[in-house]
Amino acid sequence: MAAKEASRPLYEVFLERVIRIEAVQRHREAVDEKARLRFFDAGYRPGEFDGWQWSLDAPEEDFLGGPIGFVMTPVSVPMKPAWDAAVAAFKEFRKALVNGELIANGEHPATGVRRDLDRAEWTRTELILDVRNGDLIVVAQGKRTG
Repeated sequence: MAAKEASRPLYEVFLERVIRIEAVQRHREAVDEKARLRFFDAGYRPGEFDGWQWSLDAPEEDFLGGPIGFVMTPVSVPMKPAWDAAVAAFKEFRKALVNGELIANGEHPATGVRRDLDRAEWTRTELILDVRNGDLIVVAQGKRTG
């Protein structure tokens, strides 16, 4: 039996698999200092709204949280190749959760019980992942699920 890998914060794994990859970082010098600090170092999504929240259905769209809906914010021309690479990597990150390569663990907000999330959770629609805090948010109801 293989030893189970030590648990790591979701944010750390997100940065490693989505933001700190060569396909994203090679575009770093083409953007301004603010974008370097926010996106290339911290993974904060471009746009006006809560950039820690990435839609699991359509990460390429800039999402305004809550039940209001989607709002598109243009990505600057120098930022677009990095953004496209990050979106592709984010989709692969989600696939790793769906396939069981990565296992997320969370606390249910109502009960406080901590458990591994079933892989099927990642296939549901209308979910947003707060990559910084590790919250899974149901868009239609505006509720955090873990």
